[in-house]
Amino acid sequence: MATFTDASGTTTYAWNARNQLTRISGPGLTGLRQLWLKNRQNH
Repeated sequence: MATFTDASGTTTYAWNARNQLTRISGPGLTGLRQLWLKNRQNH
């Protein structure tokens, strides 16, 4: 897991054992996360 903090707040990224990005959480990312998950499922 990695976290990055800027003026907007803290964003957290998590990866699974196969080094695949599995989660993004942070301020204002709800729509972005949903789009990312949808695109990930289509590939």
